[in-house]
Amino acid sequence: MTKGLADGAYESFENYKCVEVTKAEPVIPPRKDAKIRQHGNSKDKPIARDQVVRSIKKTTIKQWKVSMGYHKRSLVETTMYRFKTIFGSKLSSRNFNSQLSEVIEKCSILNIFTNLGMPDSEMV
Repeated sequence: MTKGLADGAYESFENYKCVEVTKAEPVIPPRKDAKIRQHGNSKDKPIARDQVVRSIKKTTIKQWKVSMGYHKRSLVETTMYRFKTIFGSKLSSRNFNSQLSEVIEKCSILNIFTNLGMPDSEMV
């Protein structure tokens, strides 16, 4: 299942619903003072946000983030920052297929830059 990763700024019942409509699993950390909206014994469909709050209360927010792979959001944000810093935030191509090719080429170049900058580690 695809995960809808977002930071706490997007934590709302409406955003959880939008992610669920796309058949993705919402991975949005709730606020520290988050309250459960629907009782666990209700016959209604469970609310995703309530399930997240319950799982965090059983463990910790840190353990929840690790189990959900929340760190990937940070890695994606870092990659996009690097991409925009090197290539700028605009594409020069006008039609979609050309834009797609341009992005693929720029990502390939970014991967080459990343590999060039990686140190060769050896066990001592």
